[in-house]
Amino acid sequence: MLLPSFTKQGLDISKAKKWQMAIIGYRAYVTKKALGN
Repeated sequence: MLLPSFTKQGLDISKAKKWQMAIIGYRAYVTKKALGN
């Protein structure tokens, strides 16, 4: 996952989690839309 490299760079863990959740949610949304078609 991307979290270890982000934390090594000193990025806030909460920000990294928010980014990860946003990416996962976006992927799920796109996948659902693709399957919905």
